[in-house]
Amino acid sequence: MKETLILGLGNEFLSDDGIGSKIVHDLENSFPDDKIDYKYFVTGSLDLIDVISGYRFLVIVDAMRTRYYKPGSVISFEMKDYQATVHLNNFHDIPFPDSVKLAQQLEMDMPEMILIAGIEISTDLEFSSELSPELKTRYNSVLGKVISIISQHLLLPEKQIKNITA
Repeated sequence: MKETLILGLGNEFLSDDGIGSKIVHDLENSFPDDKIDYKYFVTGSLDLIDVISGYRFLVIVDAMRTRYYKPGSVISFEMKDYQATVHLNNFHDIPFPDSVKLAQQLEMDMPEMILIAGIEISTDLEFSSELSPELKTRYNSVLGKVISIISQHLLLPEKQIKNITA
């Protein structure tokens, strides 16, 4: 089992909803690493517990719809400062923090550190494999912010960071 999991959430066929998965695909192509696994899921919460079990570090990249930020804003937080994202709070499931608490009570091996990068979106109910025009024009900036957030915690190689954000 690898030490770190970077998990992209969202449906890439629902426009901005898939921003988390798109970002993680680009990270996987730019930062191949024997210590990092990259995975993608459409939804979050209880479904993720088996997936994240056994990793030391977890980074989740997901869409957010707060309406407090401009589309393309990246908000990062650790689990202790949890804010709802599109897929980690699901009306059909228990919230992600409760899922992690349940797993810990069941003595499952949960990550020591969970970092979430939420990306403010404008639309998530439109059938399209393309991002909205707002996110499309800000995509490289969003990717750079997510890389910066992750590199602060995981120490990604500086040379590769400059290459992908250039």
